Amino acid sequence: MIVVRMPEALRAEPSAILALPLRVGEFGMVPLSRVARLRQTPAVEPILHDGGKRRAALMVNLATSDLAGYVAKAQAAVNDQVKLPPGYRIEFGGQFHQLEAANRRLELVVPAALLLIFGLVCAALGSVREAAIVYAGIPFAVTLDSTLEILCPQNGECEASNSTTSATGRLGQSFPGLEIDQQ
Repeated sequence: MIVVRMPEALRAEPSAILALPLRVGEFGMVPLSRVARLRQTPAVEPILHDGGKRRAALMVNLATSDLAGYVAKAQAAVNDQVKLPPGYRIEFGGQFHQLEAANRRLELVVPAALLLIFGLVCAALGSVREAAIVYAGIPFAVTLDSTLEILCPQNGECEASNSTTSATGRLGQSFPGLEIDQQ
């Protein structure tokens, strides 16, 4: 069964519906009457409710993986162009709702994990001062790691003026007192 919604003027004339063109194969078009029978049946569309209020859903399949960016643009466009009557609201749900929930959880979990790690480092070193020094090095380590990832994207091999040098060799050149065990 195929359900088709059409304007009242077209629904009133069954021959107009049966004359609708239907693509078959790569190049062919045939009238719908050659492949289908028309049967009109009364049906009741359910009215969806959520929390005691009517709800209508619009589903979107994105061609991008930037869900948050798409929703931000859509929210801005809706806020600028759509004037809702009193009692109406627009919500973005589905995967976007799950993304927001995950972000809220991470806002709690990441600081808690960092505090726990700081506590473990304090316990291991026996000094808050030394643990703070170790923690102060984290941004520098992340920056260096990101820089090396950009400069040496494949297996730690960097190109430097027509010669290839390993990333660890470049670290040794940058930090002469640093000893790196290359295996």
